[in-house]
Amino acid sequence: MIIIKVLLFIVPLFLLYITSRIVTAMTLEFFTHGFRNRKLAIWLYSLLFFPGIVLHEASHVLAALVLFVRVGDVSFFPRLEKIDHTEEIRLGYAQIARSDVFRASIIGVAPLMLGFLLLGFGSRYIFGVSATWESILTTLLSWWGIIAIYGGLSISQLMWTSKSDRQDWFTALILLVGVGVSVYFLFGLPTISFVLPSVLSTRMYTLFTSIIHGAWFVVGINTVMISVLFLFFRQQR
Repeated sequence: MIIIKVLLFIVPLFLLYITSRIVTAMTLEFFTHGFRNRKLAIWLYSLLFFPGIVLHEASHVLAALVLFVRVGDVSFFPRLEKIDHTEEIRLGYAQIARSDVFRASIIGVAPLMLGFLLLGFGSRYIFGVSATWESILTTLLSWWGIIAIYGGLSISQLMWTSKSDRQDWFTALILLVGVGVSVYFLFGLPTISFVLPSVLSTRMYTLFTSIIHGAWFVVGINTVMISVLFLFFRQQR
């Protein structure tokens, strides 16, 4: 039962990641094909999903400020950089001072956490907790539906962490596992009711459910975009 619940949470997030990456690649290819200019394609993609770029970099900055880590220059505009003799796209950046592995890991994971929270709260307040297919379709045909589609696409495209965001995760994970094992042998395994009050655990369950609903919604939108772009590229052959 626990394994099924974990899979029900992991599978939509995995599909969200895969479909979002495909949409990114196909959208860039669409603009490149249409304008025959890679740099212009990157700029058009950045403008299309500009809110997502702002949220991504702003989450890094906010997390750094909360953790008392110095912030340098911040940019929300794209540029091409050569890293290890390969050209990579940076849609934006925030210069964050070096800190310990735990604070660096929290700052790095901030866009992902913010993305999940926005998907969860957006799903809950736009579609409701117990939405039906009829109510969802009615909402999609309204202005709220347009906001949900564009907001979901923008968030899902830019919520994922970059290689530099993840560089301290392994060390932090090893340390956390070490602390967890030490606590287990010293004090035993705490129960959920001890770790979280019942009211808070109920709210967290509701939030996780909303995140899953939001993820499935964006997976659906991504799938539609992938299908449309696939048909377009097929017609061009």
